[in-house]
Amino acid sequence: MRSIMNTVTELLQPVENDLDDLILELKKLIGAGHPILQAAAEHLFSAGGKRLRPGIVLLISKAISPDF
Repeated sequence: MRSIMNTVTELLQPVENDLDDLILELKKLIGAGHPILQAAAEHLFSAGGKRLRPGIVLLISKAISPDF
């Protein structure tokens, strides 16, 4: 029996690079000039599990937009 995490990882594979870019930009935006917010953002993003909904949006965008 396959685990749910393996299934999610496979589902998001086509947009993995886009998700990495998104998270990098969010970290820059949230923590820009605010050390406390930067620390909170690092903690939040390092916890994982925050990629499914943005990943679904990126997958839909990729599916309906020829230029993505």
